[in-house]
Amino acid sequence: LSNLEFCQQIESYGRFIPFEGNRFAPGQQVLLYCEVDHFVAAEQDGMFETRIQGQFQIIDADNNVLVDQALPLDTQLSRNRLRDYYVGYHMTLPRQLPTGSYRLQVTLEDTVSKNKGTRVIPFEIF
Repeated sequence: LSNLEFCQQIESYGRFIPFEGNRFAPGQQVLLYCEVDHFVAAEQDGMFETRIQGQFQIIDADNNVLVDQALPLDTQLSRNRLRDYYVGYHMTLPRQLPTGSYRLQVTLEDTVSKNKGTRVIPFEIF
């Protein structure tokens, strides 16, 4: 997992509009942009399939895990072996988060190779 950003808009690989400062209101909807490195595509019937399974945690300033949730499986089928890969997720920040500093920890697993990557990004609720 080479890049993790809270975004307003995602166009394609490497083309996104991030939020400035990562300050959000409780219940705000955001997009999460995740770039994946070292993924493997399984070849079958002349096509290449990539499968990425994700999970995220929201962690408070005292290292308490407040949210631990699976993300939807992302599967892509291509005639050519992909060189770049990203996953975009729609996310609604929990309404019950009080004002304060938090960390979002995202773990993505390439279910073909079983490789995992984790990245953390700080954010604030105001």
